[in-house]
Amino acid sequence: MPLHIDDQLSDDYLERMAERQQQTDADIIYPQMLFVDLDSGKTTQTLPAEGFDTDKVYEARELVKETVPEWRIGCNGGLYRKSAWINMSYPEKKEPIWMNSDEVDERLYLIHAGKAAFAKARYYYQNHEASTTTRISPKVFHTQKTALQLLDIMEQEFGKNSEEYRRMNRRAFCDWRWKMSLYVKHHDQLANAEADIHQNLAECFGRLDASLLST
Repeated sequence: MPLHIDDQLSDDYLERMAERQQQTDADIIYPQMLFVDLDSGKTTQTLPAEGFDTDKVYEARELVKETVPEWRIGCNGGLYRKSAWINMSYPEKKEPIWMNSDEVDERLYLIHAGKAAFAKARYYYQNHEASTTTRISPKVFHTQKTALQLLDIMEQEFGKNSEEYRRMNRRAFCDWRWKMSLYVKHHDQLANAEADIHQNLAECFGRLDASLLST
């Protein structure tokens, strides 16, 4: 069960996660995920999203749709069956590990696991100004590489006509549009990485299918 270095768990986390796994015999157990702003101490978002049935035991593969274009479930701090983790069909690493590569990992866990369920344990995802995902740096634009890897996975596993592929295409477009605005706004801070950023944004845009954005 992985834990990010700057996040926290509720005191009864392990107990609740283990109990739920014993009840369901699921390969993956996910917690309730709370996003906390460290400056104000306020919870800004809670996952799974309102209306999501956390009592149900799911075919893990069907939960992929709940991760795009927005995350409707929280996957940080999941409890994984060892055999499911080891036997996961992982693609050959032909590229470096890019920022947000855990998003690729998590979709693959869902695709190749059997059952997944949710526990009433609390995982606190803590946002602060010093985090890597918050700072403006050339590394932020590496997520376009991750977006292309996810498009490849959705096409390979579900097909281009699938809901999963359409949703991931929409997610990649929204991310590309946001990164374009970041680049324009913070151009002076990113001047030294201009060529690399241009290439990442252009590669992502070249893969997008505009006909799928409104469906």
